[in-house]
Amino acid sequence: VFSLTPVQFCSKMKNDRIMYKFDMICGRQTTRRFSMKESGEMYLETIRVLSDKNANVRAIDISAEMGFSKPSVSRALGILKNDGYITVNENGYISLTDSGKTLANKIYERHLVLTSFFTGIGVDPRTAEDDACKIEHDISDTTFSALKAYMTGEGFEYSGQK
Repeated sequence: VFSLTPVQFCSKMKNDRIMYKFDMICGRQTTRRFSMKESGEMYLETIRVLSDKNANVRAIDISAEMGFSKPSVSRALGILKNDGYITVNENGYISLTDSGKTLANKIYERHLVLTSFFTGIGVDPRTAEDDACKIEHDISDTTFSALKAYMTGEGFEYSGQK
């Protein structure tokens, strides 16, 4: 039993930054593409990480890694392909384009730096990972650069840069 009205529930969903699903749950027709500041970046980062583990990345791998349904992943990959961030070959293997790699590397670096910072100040690793995932898509370039400079001066280290 929900203690929230449908409007409150949808407002909470919106505030939790699940915009596409928010529109679907609230019954809105939408032509909005997912924001590259969120979902698209998550997909690109996931493809990048999976590419480090295995040369051949498929939609099913992304679905398993992210915990999303295959149709949701297929729709997102179609958008990323149309926007020029990925290619899909005749065998269904997914590769990042140059612009996709650039953006994926940027997000992945942010993830590593933020996670390292949070663990370095005493946050447990699980919470640090979760919080880094939330912040990496919203932090400004200016703030991120300042944080990296601060961390360098304080002796923080992170790995995985490309």
